[in-house]
Amino acid sequence: MVVSTFMTTTPSDVALRGRHLNEVSASTVGEFTAAVGNSAVDKILLAAGTYELTSDMCTGSAVCIDRALTIEAVVPGAVVLNAMGARRVFEIQSGGTAELVGLNITGGYASSGGGLYISGTATLTNTNVYPNQAAGVCSPYALAQTFPPSPH
Repeated sequence: MVVSTFMTTTPSDVALRGRHLNEVSASTVGEFTAAVGNSAVDKILLAAGTYELTSDMCTGSAVCIDRALTIEAVVPGAVVLNAMGARRVFEIQSGGTAELVGLNITGGYASSGGGLYISGTATLTNTNVYPNQAAGVCSPYALAQTFPPSPH
């Protein structure tokens, strides 16, 4: 795992108001999950490959995000995150903000949100979510999102 700190300079980073990011490169499931679990990391760059997610970070989910975190494929479309039909792939928890870039999310299984369960905020860019299963329904997406009560 390679860790580097840099000043954000791209237009998409303007929203971060110039704060420093801790960027990590990962090429194994262990490096990836360690980086997700490290609250000092803001961005994870994943090397091309298939990442078989065989354990839960939180109950029923392979990857749980509770803070601002970007997960990006070094080669867009060349990263597969596969939960092997045994758990949800991503849970974006309340207060979490995830930016998922260039990923393939597959093999998720849960009662709701097999691929992604979003209680926080998620932005998917050039990311495919397919086939995942939720509540006995197989769909290309199997997404679930909780919404705050409307202000009426």
